[in-house]
Amino acid sequence: MPNVFDYLEWRGDLTFEETPVNDVDNLIFCLLSYVDLDGIVPTDPAKGHVPLRHAAAEYFFTHGDDRPLGLIVPTDILTLFRRMAHTRRFRDLELTGYTNAVCEKREMQFSALTVRLPAEQMFVAFRGTDDTLVGWREDFNLSHMEEIPSQRMAAAYLNALDVTPDTALYVGGHSKGGNLAVWGSLHADADIQRRILGGAGRCIFASGQSVPQGRPKRYRGARAYRRHDQGGAKELYPPHVHPPGGHGSQNPHRPPQGRSQDPDHDDKGIPRPHRGGARDRLLPVG
Repeated sequence: MPNVFDYLEWRGDLTFEETPVNDVDNLIFCLLSYVDLDGIVPTDPAKGHVPLRHAAAEYFFTHGDDRPLGLIVPTDILTLFRRMAHTRRFRDLELTGYTNAVCEKREMQFSALTVRLPAEQMFVAFRGTDDTLVGWREDFNLSHMEEIPSQRMAAAYLNALDVTPDTALYVGGHSKGGNLAVWGSLHADADIQRRILGGAGRCIFASGQSVPQGRPKRYRGARAYRRHDQGGAKELYPPHVHPPGGHGSQNPHRPPQGRSQDPDHDDKGIPRPHRGGARDRLLPVG
């Protein structure tokens, strides 16, 4: 089955001016957020940015090819990073705003990266769960807390972006990072929300966690797009959250009640968890 490496080989010669951001680019940016770029990419966007090819050169000069990313994060992501640096499509993109904050006292594991694209566009990628104990504790907190520190950090991160009047945003993430993308977008300032391509709350899930069930008010109006390499994007509304058009209106994107024929959703239209396989080979589990 073709994967992101095939994409780099087939389409890596096309710049973003020649063909715009697509589903596979979204996935690649979400995976890139798992690379430890501390000391390589500026934390404060106002202090500058680094071309991706320069960031890759410094990373591999400093850490070599075999530095582990953790117990649950595939090292293939480093191979992806190296190959990106040799493509016309990705090598000159500018990286900034790398943040990696882990606090045991607050039970918070938060990391994000901003990719500056041509034509005044940015992609903000939030990292999912890493292999720290505090990161997994925070995942458990998601099941019973109204909000968690990383969600508040996500909104603050978006509000602090170094934007111009013409800046447009993509916001995405993998697993818990997808949750942070939705929550942060819905709680960001109005000026940031209007910049998100497709409207506030429309975010990219590379794979993994959706927003939690049973807490609709925090996510009302959110659209999340889950990307994987089996047939493009499917628009997902969180359970019990009604689409635009009024409370109780029929959601055309959810399958009817009854036995589901969709292998990615259960009978209620709720995404099923992936259990491995070729399409998830590059995706961390958290």
